[in-house]
Amino acid sequence: MKNFFVLFLIHGSLCNGNLLSINPENLETWKGSCVLIPCQINETLHFAYLPHASVAWYFRPSLADALFDYNVQPLFDSSKTLEDHVNLTSPNFQGRVRFVGDLTKRDCSLMITELHMNDSGTYNAKVAILGENNERLHLLFQSAKIHVRETPPEPKVETQRIQTPGLWAMKVICSVSYHCPNEPMMLTLRGLEKHPQKRNIGNRTIQTIVSFEPTWEEESKKVICLLTNKDGSHKSKTTLQLDVKHSPLGVQLVLLNDLPIKEGDNVRLNCSVSRSLPNDNWYNWAKSDSHTVELRYSGPKLLTFPASPGPATSYKCEACNWLGCTSSQAVTVDVHFAPKDVNIWKGAPEYIIEGSVVQLRCQVGMANPRNFAYTWYHDGQQLNATDEMLIFPDIAFAQFGNYWCEVSNSVGTNISPRVLLDVICDQCYKTPLSIRLNSRASWKGSCVWIPCYINEAPHTVISISVLWYFEPDILEDYYDHLLYDSSKTPMNQMNLTSPRFQGRVHFIGNVTLANCSLMITQLQTKDSGTYHARVLASIPDYPWPLKRFMIAPVNVTETLPEPKMETVPVEIEERKTAKVICSAPYHCPEENMTLTLSGLEEDRLSSQDTTIENGVIRTVLNFEPSFGDHGKVLKCLLKSETGSQRSRNTMKLDVQFAPRSVIALPETKDVVMMGQSLQLRCEVGKANPQEVTYAWYKKEQELVAEGALLIISKASRKHSGIYHCNATNKMGSSRSSQIELSYFCSSSQPKDCYLKVWSQ
Repeated sequence: MKNFFVLFLIHGSLCNGNLLSINPENLETWKGSCVLIPCQINETLHFAYLPHASVAWYFRPSLADALFDYNVQPLFDSSKTLEDHVNLTSPNFQGRVRFVGDLTKRDCSLMITELHMNDSGTYNAKVAILGENNERLHLLFQSAKIHVRETPPEPKVETQRIQTPGLWAMKVICSVSYHCPNEPMMLTLRGLEKHPQKRNIGNRTIQTIVSFEPTWEEESKKVICLLTNKDGSHKSKTTLQLDVKHSPLGVQLVLLNDLPIKEGDNVRLNCSVSRSLPNDNWYNWAKSDSHTVELRYSGPKLLTFPASPGPATSYKCEACNWLGCTSSQAVTVDVHFAPKDVNIWKGAPEYIIEGSVVQLRCQVGMANPRNFAYTWYHDGQQLNATDEMLIFPDIAFAQFGNYWCEVSNSVGTNISPRVLLDVICDQCYKTPLSIRLNSRASWKGSCVWIPCYINEAPHTVISISVLWYFEPDILEDYYDHLLYDSSKTPMNQMNLTSPRFQGRVHFIGNVTLANCSLMITQLQTKDSGTYHARVLASIPDYPWPLKRFMIAPVNVTETLPEPKMETVPVEIEERKTAKVICSAPYHCPEENMTLTLSGLEEDRLSSQDTTIENGVIRTVLNFEPSFGDHGKVLKCLLKSETGSQRSRNTMKLDVQFAPRSVIALPETKDVVMMGQSLQLRCEVGKANPQEVTYAWYKKEQELVAEGALLIISKASRKHSGIYHCNATNKMGSSRSSQIELSYFCSSSQPKDCYLKVWSQ
């Protein structure tokens, strides 16, 4: 039986993929090196019987259509013996062609060594495969192009940015195509030697990778990717200039105040940036509370504002450069302030029947913290009550009067307006009448007016009689030291009045107008004591006259009392309007008194205003304190119209102001050699209060410093620049003069480099 073959020609790719593949098809190498042409028979060729396969390689062939084959000598033919190849291979490739594949593993790769420039061109592979029954011959064709350069190609260098929250890194990748496994090559990145270099060889590529976190030292740095062979000789190189700019990193919002923050404090929020290239940042601010959201754009790095009462507020800052913006975490500013809008809720009608249940509640509008201490007062007397509620389970007439509450927290105290409990008797009208007296103060030779008023509401008083006594012995009724009896004639008054008060007692009231006031003139120190009033009143439908006893203490001093001086507010601040108040008791309307302030320029004293009200003479001066007013002594003079009696008091002004005359000074000599230490000090001329904090800056970037002292342990070129400091107290912040550190280095003596200190 004769054997015959059926020939199938398959070139390139079919619809189900490449049956013979060379990948990559275009290979670039260089003179003197080698090239491995990768060739692979596809596994989808399931009908082929690979043990009977053969491969032949050709250089720049042409296809003879009639023969379905190439018409040039092959470079290699696996069906030939080694002796045949000597005569078979083109003389130009003698000894330089090596089959490195394994057809049993579908590998038909070829290597050419000691490459020449004229080796550039197309290389074709032809694979012949017999079917399993030796009945069909399958021919597969594929080609590859090889370009032989005079020198190795320049490596490819690229950078990649790696950015995660809080971290920015750079990756430098150097790579070159590599098709000659017989010639070991190496890629090295020069300029980044302090960072570990990772080398990879695979997929016909040599690759060296350096990953690092860039600093200002890498900015614009030139990196060289060098290709060398095994003996270290240079083959080719590529240079790349690094660009390490990135958006701000490590943005933190820091509250610089000590806690708790109190109303009126100067809140300081600092938006710090750990790294930013470039570092010419600008800042955006946002604040929000439980009610509103408000954005403040392009604010300063250090945000300062006075602490004001209100809900806790959340702040965020955003640091930006032209590459982008990064937000900080939120910081909550919780301002502590004294109770505000204090008032009393009265659980009772306008007129309260004796024996009723009455409740008073001390209410607070705003406060922080809300841990309160309560104090209750009745007509100026502190009560033994410390709760929010003041409860009268069975109110008595004696509890008639004005009530107010005082609320305190850890910051301060506030007082409510007064609330009147107008207690009246029930159906029997036990107590329809009350009298109001106040304590008095005066001095020897002056007079004292003791005001007395009868509260008759809601009843009509038909008739009133008044008796005045001085320190009686019997409390039920008064007998000794009678001063005045409204039922007697003026002639009889002279015989009734105690001899010690003869001619010095004057009734200046009017009983028809419910006024029972008394005046004592030409006072003596022994007139100090308790003055008592007895009032008898007749009321319609009441079975008997009502009798009431009231007391008024009077204190007579040898000389005029010393005026009381105070400022409002207690802590006065520069350029904020304040009041100086001078006051003294004044209970003698017959004697003209003057109260005068001095100690400031005349034009500033002209605005003082004097009033007499509620037994007090008061002079008030409104003025705007200046820095120069700190330490000035103000005087307050109280004198009679004739000037025969005088009393004075003084007060030293304590004006609070921000630091002044802030200067930055070098602590060391003017020239600092490289590696030596350097210290800069921030000094303040004057400040009130004197609790001052310091911050150092270089080119507006805040530095880490120890209080007023900035320490540079080892001077280097990077420390050159312009420095200044800020001094801050609770009144504000002041900027110092500048210090410049200039870098100098001699070309002849490069080791003698130094920093020159220039201060203004």
